[in-house]
Amino acid sequence: MSESLAETIQKTLAPLATPDVRELKVLVASLQERIEQPFDPRGENSGSQFESRMAAFREFTTQSKLASARILASINERVAVLEARQ
Repeated sequence: MSESLAETIQKTLAPLATPDVRELKVLVASLQERIEQPFDPRGENSGSQFESRMAAFREFTTQSKLASARILASINERVAVLEARQ
């Protein structure tokens, strides 16, 4: 039974990406909770509400970039190993 290169790569990368994808799902859920809170632009706390939401968005953006970088680093490492085997 011969596996295609795509199947081999998929089997190699799946365990690496799964934990990071779960982490991103948690971050997205957290961001959604913060964004879905009622927002009254005329309220006395509207400035602080806006800043809080922007901070949450910046945190999410940073965390997602870090998770993406970890995933890509793992993929690059695995690809290098596969290339070395050929």
